[in-house]
Amino acid sequence: MAGESARPMMACAWHFRGNYMEQIRKVACFFCHQNCGMLVHVKDGDIEAIEGDPEHPLGRGGACARAQIALQHHKHPARLNYPLKRSGRRGEGKWERITWEQALDEIAAKLGQFRDESGAETVCSAGGTLRTDDSPRRRFMNLFGSPNVFHTSHVCWIPTFMYETAIYGWCAFDLDLPQSRCVVLWGHNPGSSYLPEMRGLFDIRNQNGTKIIVIDPRLKLSLSTPA
Repeated sequence: MAGESARPMMACAWHFRGNYMEQIRKVACFFCHQNCGMLVHVKDGDIEAIEGDPEHPLGRGGACARAQIALQHHKHPARLNYPLKRSGRRGEGKWERITWEQALDEIAAKLGQFRDESGAETVCSAGGTLRTDDSPRRRFMNLFGSPNVFHTSHVCWIPTFMYETAIYGWCAFDLDLPQSRCVVLWGHNPGSSYLPEMRGLFDIRNQNGTKIIVIDPRLKLSLSTPA
């Protein structure tokens, strides 16, 4: 679960498993914004298994489909772990591995060349979903001198803000689930992909009698437990 899919936390334990010592590290999954707690089993420096952390306050031991394939993601032979530089003609698919120092030096030289020849605004930066704050990238572009910074939010959550604002006044970004008496899941399937949210919905349903309405043409896990 190393790399983009997880960020390590400062907690681990050692256990005997057969005739060897196994290390269990607590990590946070970064496949979505829920950041559920996971347990990573390590043997001789290699990840052997990944499972949900039952002590995590949000995940509570759950693991969605993304978390369940985290080990495959980590060990996939096509996973990019080192900088590669094109060694053939564009489109040939020929690459050579280079050092991080060479990659950073060449990128810095190119950026400086673009700024010197055509101005800083010739450089544009597009950001993806980092599961965290995007301010370092924006600050870099600010220091570089270009205002041309954009993000996937324009094709992701910003349209939902605009539609919900147009329909009923504002987007309910911060949900007040404990006070809700009726929750509508419209094209949303937390039973498969947002387990802590689904558990929270079940909690308020059991405690307060909250009605859960699912609007979707597909039969999904969010419908698997009757209201």
